[in-house]
Amino acid sequence: MDSMKVRYQIKNLYLKVGNVTRDQESYVLLKAFDDSNNEIVLELTHEQAGFLEDQFYEANRRWEDRISTVEPVSDTELAPHVFEFNDEYNGDQYTP
Repeated sequence: MDSMKVRYQIKNLYLKVGNVTRDQESYVLLKAFDDSNNEIVLELTHEQAGFLEDQFYEANRRWEDRISTVEPVSDTELAPHVFEFNDEYNGDQYTP
């Protein structure tokens, strides 16, 4: 399998999520677009969408925990969070 690394830095990013069912197949379509009509479309399995949902939930939970602290904490005092990719969703497609 060929692999490719791509990094986009897009400001004013909008997201649109939809569930698509065609010919007995179902998947989640994630569209990311900006004001200039640049668009990235990801076709995800429901397992991949579940993985992303869990990651978004954890990221928001950590953010809420951070802003609810009594004292402000600088970015240099926070340990970087390292994502651990396990085999929770049956495969190694999530490894960085």
